[in-house]
Amino acid sequence: MERLKRIGIVPNFDKRDMTSAAIKLIEWLKARDMEVRLDAKNAALIGLEGLGFKEKDDFLRGLDALITLGGDGTLLNAARYALGTGIPLLGVNFGHLGFLTEIEVGDLYDQLPTLLEGRGVLEERAMVRADVNREGQSAASFWALNDVVVTKGAFARLILLKVYVDDTLLAEYPADGIILATPTGSTAYSLSAGGPIVSPNLNVLILTPICAHSLFARPVVISRDEKVTIEVIADHQEKMLTMDGQRGYGLQDGDRVVISTSETSTRLLRMPCSSFYEVLRRKMQGGS
Repeated sequence: MERLKRIGIVPNFDKRDMTSAAIKLIEWLKARDMEVRLDAKNAALIGLEGLGFKEKDDFLRGLDALITLGGDGTLLNAARYALGTGIPLLGVNFGHLGFLTEIEVGDLYDQLPTLLEGRGVLEERAMVRADVNREGQSAASFWALNDVVVTKGAFARLILLKVYVDDTLLAEYPADGIILATPTGSTAYSLSAGGPIVSPNLNVLILTPICAHSLFARPVVISRDEKVTIEVIADHQEKMLTMDGQRGYGLQDGDRVVISTSETSTRLLRMPCSSFYEVLRRKMQGGS
């Protein structure tokens, strides 16, 4: 990698002391002759309107990296925001678990110079695409880095989900829902629902039922070359498709959600010696 020169900052102002932390980072980067950008809304929140860009395309154009300040949710949102640009994402963790974020906020100024000097490693992480077909017509399309989930609403009523792999019926699940996760998302909601942890180096999708009313419902690992279709059968109103737990789309009885590995990936900027398995040990064992 070459030295990074143009940096976009994506702060999460729901985090404590974010304004002062963002300003400190911006000043630190500018002191090292970096071009720093924010979108116009975030720039106004910290009184740096001169660094703000009103148009998304202008903000992203030519960036060498996006630094997200927050937690995994902030990085997931940035991955969808920068979809298709190929801009590497560097997550700085201001939260708790921070499985996707690379740097803890307390280590930021010790580790950031290594990455800015071009000595980092780029990891390609597969994304998942979900297409909603309604009455034979395309209704909507969405992308996610962690997972897409078809789920019931707030009331304790199961929905019936017919799941096909390519054109073959896999199973019918009376359940609260179904998770389709990427390997990156295997350590998130899918894991909580009983799914396996999967190395991000594998090209697969993980299908995990949520509270299925069956003794035989188990997670299934599917090739990235296969498509999963979920047909929703439920006469009550609250049915939802969610992306990365952050964006939702209301489903109707009879909708078919077609899920596949996207041709578009997310690039994560990592430290040179970063290892998925070392991160797994640290994060899942509470740092012990």
